[in-house]
Amino acid sequence: MQARDALASMHAAGLHAPRVWVDVEFRRFPRWPHRHRANAAVVQGIVRGLRAAHKPLGVYTTSYMWHAIVGGYRLRVPNWLPVGHGSPRGAMRMCDTTATGGVTWLAQYTRRLDSDLTCPVLDPTPGHHGRLWRFRKLTLTLNSHGPAVRAVQHRVGDQVSGWYGPLTAAAVRKWQRTNGLQPTGRVTRVEWRAMGAYRNHGGHGYLLSKIAK
Repeated sequence: MQARDALASMHAAGLHAPRVWVDVEFRRFPRWPHRHRANAAVVQGIVRGLRAAHKPLGVYTTSYMWHAIVGGYRLRVPNWLPVGHGSPRGAMRMCDTTATGGVTWLAQYTRRLDSDLTCPVLDPTPGHHGRLWRFRKLTLTLNSHGPAVRAVQHRVGDQVSGWYGPLTAAAVRKWQRTNGLQPTGRVTRVEWRAMGAYRNHGGHGYLLSKIAK
């Protein structure tokens, strides 16, 4: 219920965060009871709600508060760990630790204001082009031939023959309508981009795929 209410509030406010951070900290009211299992059940319920909504999540907490609240419950999701009043160097040392059992992505330190640093796990690493990359500048129409046609036929669910005939054009038009594109029956850069030809693959698993210029 807490997850559902939080997502509803975000939606009403027009917030479209790519990830929700669950704040597990001490609070004055209502206080967490001194029952680790019950507290862990509350956190588990929030996690289930967010995952049911297909919303990526992480946890903002400290190791001390996490263990004081939920005991030995382990949750292997991204961590965002504050060090309190400190320095960037002190915050970066938090990147090698964990509170919940997950990998620490962010570290926070406070002077006058809170400041956050990304941990090395978020540093970009090179990916590679997919199989469609080499076709991205080609235009396919009726009577086109070759491996690019076979790749398109495979993607749109047509019989793979390597010849761009009327049935392939019809399959492309159907695919274009499904993907909100103008149903021309031709394959241009617009269609290749929608098929992922411009997308890099691989790299660090925590990073979104980059779109090549």
